[in-house]
Amino acid sequence: MTLAYAVFGNSLKVISFGIMPRDFEGLRGILLSPFIHGEWNHLLSNLLPMFILGILLFTSYREIAFRVFFLIYMLTGIWVWMFARRATT
Repeated sequence: MTLAYAVFGNSLKVISFGIMPRDFEGLRGILLSPFIHGEWNHLLSNLLPMFILGILLFTSYREIAFRVFFLIYMLTGIWVWMFARRATT
């Protein structure tokens, strides 16, 4: 978030990196939207569980951990792109 605001300023250009449902330009958000957060508390509340669950995944299931991580990362973004309502705040 801080890097995005440093590059683009405090403008709506940052929103263009999010998922825009059912819009082909919004597909890039599948890869980029997890890195956009409204504030530091939001970022930290997402990072802590992801860090803990990531450690558990990669230590317990080493053989399939990268595939599982990639599938979860991509499928959740695709589902949001397909089924979410159009809204930006």
